[in-house]
Amino acid sequence: GASRWVENRYTPVRDEVGRLVEIDGTVIDITERKAAEEKIALLARTDALTGLANRATFVERLHQAFAATRRGAAPFAVLYLDLDHFKDINDTRGHPVGDLLLKEVGERLKSRIRESDLVARLGGDEFAILQSDIGDPSDAGALAAGVIETLSAPYLIDNAELHVTASVGISPCGPETSSPDAMLSQADLALYRAKEECRHQYRFHSVELDK
Repeated sequence: GASRWVENRYTPVRDEVGRLVEIDGTVIDITERKAAEEKIALLARTDALTGLANRATFVERLHQAFAATRRGAAPFAVLYLDLDHFKDINDTRGHPVGDLLLKEVGERLKSRIRESDLVARLGGDEFAILQSDIGDPSDAGALAAGVIETLSAPYLIDNAELHVTASVGISPCGPETSSPDAMLSQADLALYRAKEECRHQYRFHSVELDK
């Protein structure tokens, strides 16, 4: 009852005047090879630790979403976030505990987004969310507030209760947005403004930040 992938190779056999007499061929089972190829393709698009999308996948989707808005699709927003004082946890608890914390953060982020959204781990303790189909920039603010609340709940890891907060920078896509790469940079800039001011909060990108 299982499906198998096969590769067919056929060779025509002709008589002395060129008429087709028969076809000889082989059927090779390549199921294991296909499975390995699919696994490699998946690994190239996902973060090995959390199973979330990786930076390359996020940037690809970001470019697609940006192009779609230029053709009339609904606006979207980029949320760039990282954990406050994550280095302290790594230093005091060790990297294995830090990795477990990052995996739990990834699970909590997935629980906050819709199926049409995308969450990715960009590296270290940095994550990003592509929030699709927003009616108003305040929708992105509401998601950021929910993410901050969700991530601030206690974590039980390695028989210890850990506490961590997050800061978020937001860049909505608007008529003045020059490129998808600029959106990511603007969200990153807004993130660092949030961290400078107090942490455990979100900030929108603004022209004042650029100045």
